[in-house]
Amino acid sequence: MIHEIGIYLNGVLLTNRTYYNSTTLKTDRDLICALISAVEVFYKTTFSQELEYLKGKHHILVYSKKIIKNIDTNESFHVVAYAIVNNRNSSLESYVGNKIRPKLEELLNTFEINYGKYIVEPLNKIPGFSREIDEIFAESWELQSEI
Repeated sequence: MIHEIGIYLNGVLLTNRTYYNSTTLKTDRDLICALISAVEVFYKTTFSQELEYLKGKHHILVYSKKIIKNIDTNESFHVVAYAIVNNRNSSLESYVGNKIRPKLEELLNTFEINYGKYIVEPLNKIPGFSREIDEIFAESWELQSEI
């Protein structure tokens, strides 16, 4: 089950959707994104490779990164899409590699096409992107929206 899906830039949350109400995930989202960003940079710097997911006892944090260029400013940004999912799947590598990561990559592509030029603005101010998150992920997994 997917608990949350979001997009962040430089450790700052741009947009997210929460699908499952869990007391274990009641933490400041900006703090979570900053920590994830720091861990990802540490891992890449230390081991010279990309980190694909973090596995905990109950949850897995899966993420995918894309470099998006703002066509107005010509600046490049490392944008990260993440998903927090239950750690109940016996074939973890297949689940992450074949189901979750392709959806996160699709989410980043959709983000780039529709909102790439607004990359410096918080996406929560841009109407409609939460619906696009739902459309990309809803076809394959149980989602319990809090809205």
